[in-house]
Amino acid sequence: MKYCFFLLLFLVTEIMVAQGGTLDATFNGNGRVLATFNVFDSAVHSMLLQPDGKIIAGGTVSNHGLFSQFGLARFFSDGTPDPTFGTGGLVIGNFSTAQISLSSALLQSSGKIVTGGIVYNDYLDSQFVLTRFNNDGSFDNSFGTAGLVLRNFLNIKSIIAQPDEKILVAGFSIATPDRDFVLLRFNPNGSVDNSFGTNGVVTTSIGAKDFAHDITLQADGKIVLAGAVKNSDGEYHSDFAIVRYFGDGNLDTSFGTNGIKIINIDEMDEAQSVKVQSDGKIVFSGWSSSISGQTTSFQVIRLFPNGDIDTAFGESGVFSSPIIFNSHEQLIQIQSDAKILVVGAVATTSAYDVAIIRLLPNGSPDTTFGTNGVVVTTDGPETSSQANCVLIQPDGKILIGGESGEGLMSYHPHFVIQRYDSGSGR
Repeated sequence: MKYCFFLLLFLVTEIMVAQGGTLDATFNGNGRVLATFNVFDSAVHSMLLQPDGKIIAGGTVSNHGLFSQFGLARFFSDGTPDPTFGTGGLVIGNFSTAQISLSSALLQSSGKIVTGGIVYNDYLDSQFVLTRFNNDGSFDNSFGTAGLVLRNFLNIKSIIAQPDEKILVAGFSIATPDRDFVLLRFNPNGSVDNSFGTNGVVTTSIGAKDFAHDITLQADGKIVLAGAVKNSDGEYHSDFAIVRYFGDGNLDTSFGTNGIKIINIDEMDEAQSVKVQSDGKIVFSGWSSSISGQTTSFQVIRLFPNGDIDTAFGESGVFSSPIIFNSHEQLIQIQSDAKILVVGAVATTSAYDVAIIRLLPNGSPDTTFGTNGVVVTTDGPETSSQANCVLIQPDGKILIGGESGEGLMSYHPHFVIQRYDSGSGR
């Protein structure tokens, strides 16, 4: 009987450990931390993890349209604010009087934080901006020119650092009605890397309108961009577009067709997030919709390193989400055990809730996670939340950053980070 008891206890413990997707109560006491910056609106759009376990959240803070600036917050690993960073753990930029929105951020080995985003004068007079903050949250005037790197007519969507700490910037041009994939590279100090492309810039025209939304690096240094391309079927018709470059910015013609992979599923297709597995396969998430918008689906698709669709993944290479995300944005991350996280938000009757799907490496739902592979977190009937970024800690715990605020009729969201237990990964 004693043996049976211990066997039963062991089995129960295994089940409890293996079930992932619950909020981590060791994080700020309830798995959730909120930062208001004493403004009307704020939202996390990028998260970074320092080697000491501290968490940096970067996003946009605004005050009823009177100003909009980069905002940074730093927390200890338990979710409490780090008072050594900025004022009480918070930093608000003050480098422009225009409307500024943060898209992405990266952490340099020195501990300095590079932030990238858009300065909005008007739609056709927008600039992308890179800035850098010191480890204590102070503005770093030694970066670029007086602390800034500015380029006209570009919409920046994502920035990442190469192993040599050179900075890659991905987005699309907006100087004319046409749009093109744009890839830029800067040295770690913000100066242009003239060894890359033409004067540090690579422009790729695929169709009449091309939109790059995310960037990732392969282990061999090749660069992958994901987005959409307008096709010839009509004004609003588009296809998934994945493009791969060599480290010098030249198209990798061994991928897809001359370096470009186009995939059509519905009348409108757009890739939003891309990652590379340890075996070199490329995984991206995106949405597909009819022009009328009456049919919308959300997919995860996996490609072989040469760009061919991996038909062993999901259903003939495609996983179709069982839930309908509330917006056309989903983010993916790949765990160390090759399981894939898909993060977004779903609509309720009066608000939005954060949603996570976890897939097994073969593209099927991981039933050890949440309910049939799905976790939906409700902050309450009067609260609306959105997921804008996801990060996996070395211990496997899942960080989701975004925004949370009152219900839809008076929506003034604030910085929010939620941390989840991932389970055993078995």
